[in-house]
Amino acid sequence: MSKFNFEQIGKSVEALLKAMTFFSKIGILTGGICVLGYFLRIGHFPQGLTIGDGLLFMLTAVCFGIIYVLFVVSLVSLGVVMSPVSKGLTKLYIWLYKFRKTRPPSQVYDFAKFSLEYFIFAIFAVLFILVLGRDNSSAYWNLPILSIAMYFFYSSFISAGAKIRNLEFAENSLFKIEEYGDLAQAKIKKLRKAQMLSLGLILIMPILLGGVTGQLLDGAMRQANIRIESATIFVKEPYASLVPSVKRSKTQPLAMQYVKFDGILILSKGIGNMTVLYLADGKSKKRLEVPNDQLIVN
Repeated sequence: MSKFNFEQIGKSVEALLKAMTFFSKIGILTGGICVLGYFLRIGHFPQGLTIGDGLLFMLTAVCFGIIYVLFVVSLVSLGVVMSPVSKGLTKLYIWLYKFRKTRPPSQVYDFAKFSLEYFIFAIFAVLFILVLGRDNSSAYWNLPILSIAMYFFYSSFISAGAKIRNLEFAENSLFKIEEYGDLAQAKIKKLRKAQMLSLGLILIMPILLGGVTGQLLDGAMRQANIRIESATIFVKEPYASLVPSVKRSKTQPLAMQYVKFDGILILSKGIGNMTVLYLADGKSKKRLEVPNDQLIVN
């Protein structure tokens, strides 16, 4: 019995390590793509990159990847916690469908069951919704609805995995039938494709439908200290004359070659040889690229 328990623990640990490795790779890949998307969004692509800049870029990608994976996992968990609503809506749909069709639709997968760990991660989803909703009120209703949709695909992923395990167990049993083995392999292949499709949709839905990708990117950039919402900077001429005078600090430095400005939004610093400033003066808004050796960020 103890041997069996140790084997089960070993398999569980191995599965956990594989899952962590997989999601780490997915997180870094997603993070890298989204960081590139951030620079496209602000209309700037870093130039004059060094090895240190490359490491910072990787750190930023990892930072966003971690945030995004946590965001996805928390939304799926919220969907699981809200599963009674999802199941109720599904039953209502089937019940209404019966009035129009003689044959009701069949449920091709089992719903993912609730457990305590889902509730823990669902708390993070609530925090995400509350924080993101302060700047984008649509997050209050959009993200809960999105979590329900993601729950359906997660259920499909889990259900397909259970069917694959059952088919593999039957295929590896003592009483093998060659024809059954070929049929089982065909079904397993089909189920794995369904799994990958479900997983891909789970990962991409928050980007396409969440409406908060920009906020997540901004948050990741702040954590990596690439984006600063309100910075004090010292700028040399002629670039200082391009910054709105309303941003000039009341206290100016003794070094006459620099002009001090307060409350400046920095879109990008530390990657490449340019620092990107976002300048707003009433209705006038512009983006200013300043060489790193022409300014100091306090």
